[in-house]
Amino acid sequence: MSFRSTQASTPSLALSKLELAFHRGAIHAILLCDLLFTSRIYRVIDHPSVQPAVLGLCAALVIFYSLASLLRGNVLPVLIALGAALLIVNQLEVFSNVSGQPVLVNAGFQYILPLTFIAFYYVATCGLREYFVNTLLAYAFAYTAFYFAMAVLYQLHILPPILLEPLVLTDIERGERLFNYTGASTFAWFVFLSRIRTSFSVQNAVGALIAGAAIVLSLSRVFILVIAIVSIFEMLNFKTLTIRRICLSVLYLATLTYLYGFLDPKWNPFDIFSSDSSGGARAEEYDVARLLLHGNLLYGVGIPATTLDLGFVTGNEFFAASDLGTLGIWFDWGLVGFALFLVGCHIITRAARGAGQFHRALFLTGAFIVAYSVLAPLPFYPSGAIYFAALLGIWLSRPAHRLFQTREVQPI
Repeated sequence: MSFRSTQASTPSLALSKLELAFHRGAIHAILLCDLLFTSRIYRVIDHPSVQPAVLGLCAALVIFYSLASLLRGNVLPVLIALGAALLIVNQLEVFSNVSGQPVLVNAGFQYILPLTFIAFYYVATCGLREYFVNTLLAYAFAYTAFYFAMAVLYQLHILPPILLEPLVLTDIERGERLFNYTGASTFAWFVFLSRIRTSFSVQNAVGALIAGAAIVLSLSRVFILVIAIVSIFEMLNFKTLTIRRICLSVLYLATLTYLYGFLDPKWNPFDIFSSDSSGGARAEEYDVARLLLHGNLLYGVGIPATTLDLGFVTGNEFFAASDLGTLGIWFDWGLVGFALFLVGCHIITRAARGAGQFHRALFLTGAFIVAYSVLAPLPFYPSGAIYFAALLGIWLSRPAHRLFQTREVQPI
């Protein structure tokens, strides 16, 4: 497989085989760590050192590529990464002030995945965009096929329930189901959907069938609905700009719906779903979040050190700000994080030029992530963070968006 840069390169800028091997290894390391953490498979391993090792390796690579980018004179991505890291630290401090609990710096590592954009940015400028996106698909489909197999075996009661206990979700309406890594299944689905539309083959049809079945087996109703709607847009040949505008409009409309509750204390957008266990839980969380935000409008409530600490503040040990869409962003990240989230949503719904044959699938994944953020703000949280990072990194690596940097290098 050859990797061609989008710009001419001089021999002095060519990567050595050792450098090339390192960058490829870094791509695999980040994507494997993401898969283990975001899919919750690390919980099955059940060893206290697994999560720190996984997130610590990602943090180390973020630091390495930040320094490497700085040494090359790539100022803009470094400033973005540094600003994001400082925001995380600040929000940890905010929660400490709100809760009275000490700051636990380690809690910030759970949000390291969005910062991996700087690694993807760097390898993209080294002529490895195509390799990166191919590897992204390989991990996404490997996980999706694995999930499909495990979900079928679990539903047929072939696997011992205790084996996958950390991955089991349950509620009254849907019973037991396995947790699904939303972003991976979505990307795999859109890749094969795009392939079927351009070049139908048995292989592509089987891939689409596996990815589609995995999505259905997740039993996540809003997830399935949003995937179906974006897929219909694609099948009807909606233009990129049209899909972008629709998804962003839905996000802004939902945001205004959430914010209206600050003007009308009787308003709760989740009341209409209160007869459902999931909707009822969100309705309670909305009232709690609104009450707490009234006293913390600028900085929000901050990033909790532990779920137990958050339970003391909210009075609900199962409280999750990520259940509240963009309102959850304000709750955890404050108004600065809220503004950055919206900027990020605009970026990842742009055409993913430079992503080779998967540019359409990546764009559709970004559009899905934004539309689904009406309930779950995926760009800043697991299940969507690595795809947010991938899209941001590729977008920044385009020549028009580079600031004070060298020309793109090319592997030898």
